[in-house]
Amino acid sequence: MSKRNNFTGVNNRVNARGVAFIKSRKSIDNVKTILNDMNNMADANGITLTRAYHDPSFSLDFDRRELDDFFEMIDSECAQVVVVRSLNEITDNVSDLEKFILTLAAKGVAVYCIAIGPVPVTISHAEDYAC
Repeated sequence: MSKRNNFTGVNNRVNARGVAFIKSRKSIDNVKTILNDMNNMADANGITLTRAYHDPSFSLDFDRRELDDFFEMIDSECAQVVVVRSLNEITDNVSDLEKFILTLAAKGVAVYCIAIGPVPVTISHAEDYAC
């Protein structure tokens, strides 16, 4: 399936296919609540979440196993966008954040942050994004 295939959402609006990335060590019930909130926010912004990835690790490094697993899932999902609550959930390092975004961009996948909206491919002004 091509990443250009769209998913029809509410009121025949064409939504982008999205994957939620949740970095949390909270209970599964709390993670489900987080996902439900993310789903509502994503849908309101033209994104239909088709799958979620939960990273319960302590690490915020780009080179963590959980991100490798996440990127493998993205390759198989035909997602157009990854939705995160905050860029700090990905990493608190600007260089690592840029690697994350560029890795997804190379796969044809955009990043949407609920806290700030669409994330540009290069973050030359990371301080504008609370990193």
